[in-house]
Amino acid sequence: MEVIIHIAKRFALLVLGWIVSFIIASRFINKDYFCATGDVFVYFFWFALFYILFGVFLLVEVYFLHKKKKRGCVIANTVMALPMLLFMYALIDIYLN
Repeated sequence: MEVIIHIAKRFALLVLGWIVSFIIASRFINKDYFCATGDVFVYFFWFALFYILFGVFLLVEVYFLHKKKKRGCVIANTVMALPMLLFMYALIDIYLN
């Protein structure tokens, strides 16, 4: 039951971060122009920034949970952080090529 509560808290934090990222990105959008202004890049930047910070938070938390011997929570955090690692790899690959 402890692991399910842990996952629910992290999922709630993820959704809250998406909402905050959306609000921040919306502040940078020019409401007077409606087509081809590159708005999607603003949203992508803020969502990517939050997602990378969230993944780093999960990986740091893995270390401390491992010290507390909470194996289920360590596995849950590691699985939740894997997409972040793949996302960072894709961004680096796109940037370098």
